[in-house]
Amino acid sequence: IISSASIMEEIKKVEEEKKELSVDCIQASIAKKNEGNTFFKNGNYPNALECYAAGLEMLPEDKGTEEKAMINFNMGMTYTKLADNEAALDHYNRAIALKPNYYKAIYQRVLIFQKKENFDLAIKDAKALLEANYIAVDMHALIAELESAEKTKMEKLKTETLGQLKNLGNTILGKFGISLDNFKMNPN
Repeated sequence: IISSASIMEEIKKVEEEKKELSVDCIQASIAKKNEGNTFFKNGNYPNALECYAAGLEMLPEDKGTEEKAMINFNMGMTYTKLADNEAALDHYNRAIALKPNYYKAIYQRVLIFQKKENFDLAIKDAKALLEANYIAVDMHALIAELESAEKTKMEKLKTETLGQLKNLGNTILGKFGISLDNFKMNPN
């Protein structure tokens, strides 16, 4: 017959082993991340990614949130160096999901959005960084630059759309021997 005391003792022993295993996994993950950092610094991005991915796999599902966020950020930086903006954005998003106030990841996401000409999301993130007093860069200047780029993009889109509409109109009116060029357009 097994006593409740021996069962409790066995449960305690298993829990301690789990804690030790968890700490060992986190330490091994940190070692892999550091190895990846060395590869990154040396410009060996594929090996850095391998180390970071291995480090992520070592972490228990319910532990190491901070470490997971840092590794995802590092993977994002590596993909940025490899000019794979989609993969970089995915890893920055993962890092932010794990650590919502990961300002370095949010800033890198702003830069990716800017490269992709997704200015509205870039502006939103930049304004969030400004509110959080993130001072790594001049957020006011960055926001002004993004807003100017957004305005330029919208003007270009407007011009292209009007040109396409004019071409369509000329195609239809051409069948009747007239053109939109025969009409003068006055803005209201």
